[in-house]
Amino acid sequence: MDSEAVQSFCGVTGAEPDVAEQYLQVADRNVERAITLFFENGGQPLQAQGGAGAAPAAGPALGDDEVRAPIASRADVLVDGYGGGSAYHEPYGGIPIRHHHHMGGGGPAAAAAAASIFAQQPRTSSVPFRDFAQEAAEMTGGAESSSRRSRLADLFKPPFELMRAASLASARQLAEREAKWVLINLQDLSEFRCQALNRDVWSQETVREVVRAGYVFFQLPIDNAEGVRVATMYAADAYPFIAAVHPKTGELRARFARYTDLADFIEDLSNFSLNNPLSGRSGSGSGSAAGSGASRPASGARARPLPGVVYNMTEEEQLAAAIAASELSSSTQDNGAPVVVHSESEASSYGDIESISSGGPGMDVDDAGPAPEPQPGPADANADADAWYRQLPATEPPEPPAGPGATRIQLRFPDGRRVVRRFALDDRVAVVFQFLRATQPGAAASVPEVLFLGNRLADAAAQTIAAAGLANASVVVDV
Repeated sequence: MDSEAVQSFCGVTGAEPDVAEQYLQVADRNVERAITLFFENGGQPLQAQGGAGAAPAAGPALGDDEVRAPIASRADVLVDGYGGGSAYHEPYGGIPIRHHHHMGGGGPAAAAAAASIFAQQPRTSSVPFRDFAQEAAEMTGGAESSSRRSRLADLFKPPFELMRAASLASARQLAEREAKWVLINLQDLSEFRCQALNRDVWSQETVREVVRAGYVFFQLPIDNAEGVRVATMYAADAYPFIAAVHPKTGELRARFARYTDLADFIEDLSNFSLNNPLSGRSGSGSGSAAGSGASRPASGARARPLPGVVYNMTEEEQLAAAIAASELSSSTQDNGAPVVVHSESEASSYGDIESISSGGPGMDVDDAGPAPEPQPGPADANADADAWYRQLPATEPPEPPAGPGATRIQLRFPDGRRVVRRFALDDRVAVVFQFLRATQPGAAASVPEVLFLGNRLADAAAQTIAAAGLANASVVVDV
């Protein structure tokens, strides 16, 4: 059988018998397959005998136990060859970042490349003076590449325009010079309520005016050492933490928790600063306080008491006003200066009266002619100034429906009552007084004292409610 297969292979291919035997062994004695392999291999012998001889030689080696070579040693080191060889780098305001690399993964070149990523920002340390304008520019400048990020940065950025001190100690010193309260705001940046406070409250111009008028604002995050110290000092248990602190003693005097409602928050800030004035805020303050008072908004000025309102004066101010009025009265009587000015006809009538009365003791003065009508004095001038109030209708004005053209005003009375009513934005402020005259029995005869941010609303009766800033406002009424 084998000889026939070899003869068949040799007859077809013309190869030698030993070559035919090699191909037949590979093809498992299949003549057709062996012939195909022969032509595919180009008629070359397979060298099977040499390979077969080498295979048994490798057999004993497979049975031997091979000892694996030991793993090469590798040293891991801490990177940083930059700036004194420190292993820590602080690119984000004191937050340490630790870097590692393997010596076998690129050598010194890889280490330099890894360090250069963070070397783009300088190493920072504790800065004694904070530049709020620079911080605002850094926060918004990095977001210029994306308009969305830029809008978010502007929307939630801290109120750098209100901040005037870099530390609580400097804020207290500044507030003591200007006779203002220190308004502390502790922020936990992980709380969205703190971010919303910057977006919805501190960005409002009305809130800023109230804060500038009576407070020195100081905002501090609690993720640094000073923030933790201040939070521990005042036992801050919820954030945002907003409180008024006495500038001289550092005592916590008030805590404001109604920051979610803008009208209530403005009311709380205004009432506290108005009801708790600090010494030195009247005209006898220091030069720095007097100088700063000129630049304060008129809506929050409390440097001098309101004219004719005694309950807004301190005891010293009431005593000084009484002494000044007494001196003015005595000086007028001593100088004999005429209080009123008469015309020539009235002067001649007075001359006739004087001559007749001096001519005889039994003379009746009424017979000399009609007496001149007295000119209005200071009391009459005040009455004329209140004439606009007496001309107001005694009926309650109609209340407009809720809408964009209407606003709500809260009226707070001395007995604790609170009345909230809608008024049209284009109505005059006098409409508020008309409502008080019609609804409050004590306001029927004289002008009630209505205060908003320390100003008398009677002086702005001719303005519109929108122009006077009374939209969603809270006013104090004394009837």
